[in-house]
Formats: sequence, C-alpha cells, structure tokens
Amino acid sequence: MLATQAGICVATLAFIASYLAACLGAFGGGGAFVRVEEGQVACIYTLGQLEAEVLRPGNHFLLAPPPPMRLAKIVSVRPTTLRLTNVECSSSDGVAIPIPTLELVHQTPAGGVYETVKAHGVEFESFLGKQLRAEVVQLCSQWSLGDVVIQRFHEFDDVLEARLRTTIAATAPGLKVVV
Repeated sequence: MLATQAGICVATLAFIASYLAACLGAFGGGGAFVRVEEGQVACIYTLGQLEAEVLRPGNHFLLAPPPPMRLAKIVSVRPTTLRLTNVECSSSDGVAIPIPTLELVHQTPAGGVYETVKAHGVEFESFLGKQLRAEVVQLCSQWSLGDVVIQRFHEFDDVLEARLRTTIAATAPGLKVVV
C-alpha cells in the first residue's frame, strides 16, 4: 500500500515536472530572473518593443520569450545629479564665457517611467544634458556679457531652472527637476 502511494506521488511529481518543462519549452526554452532593487524600477522590452508593464522592486521571473528577446532595463527613481562640464555661454555681445560645471538634480517618479522611457529611451539623461545645454545657449544669447557676469548673475540659475522645467514639462512629463 505504501509503495503504491509512493508510486503515485512520484508519478504526480514527474507529471508536474514534465508539464513545466513543456510549458517552458513552448515559451522559447525558459525565462529569466530579474532583481529590482529599492529606488529602481525595470522596463521590459520584448523583441525590441517597450511594454507598458513596469516592474517594481523585488524579484521577478520573466517567461517567454527568453533573453535576449525579452530584456529588463533598470531605471533609477531616486533623485540623480546630472553633471555637465565645459559648457560654453556665448553672450549677445558675442563673448564666449566658459561655465566649468553645471549640475541638474532630476528624478523620474515610478509613475512617470513608462512615458519618459517611451519618449526618450532608458538613457534619457543624454536628453536632459542636451536640453540643459540648449537652454544655456538660449539664455546666454539673450543676455549681454554684463548681464551674465555681473548685473543678472544671481538670477542665472533661477531663470535657467524655470526654462528647463517648462521644456521638460512639455517634452518629458514623467521627469521632474528637483530643487
């Protein structure tokens, strides 16, 4: 009797194992584990197309298709500092003023990751860097050398931040500039 019950148990386990193997085989041979740390989310790409699902922190198992056809790309949702060096500010007088370093603190809240990544890709910091440089060029071209260096120097970062917020709100609503 005991041998019969053990045989049924082994047969049941064998059936479950073969069923799982068949399912995984039908889905392309397996899947992948993805670990998403706190302060991050993961965007899923299937065959190069971004899926609307964003993985929250934790351990996840991605079924078919297997990597590299289905990939998870990690995106930080913590405040991050973007640092640009050697930014040129050409005043309306035609004088080029070197800005050694510009820093922008930005954050992509988890709810805005999909829209941001869909519009600008996972490496959206390059978009931010280009926008920051473009706003500096625009602002400097409207101010004279005296304004940039002396009279309105104290306003420069506030005006730049306001312009950048407006541009980002229009082109990347999922991002936010942190003060």
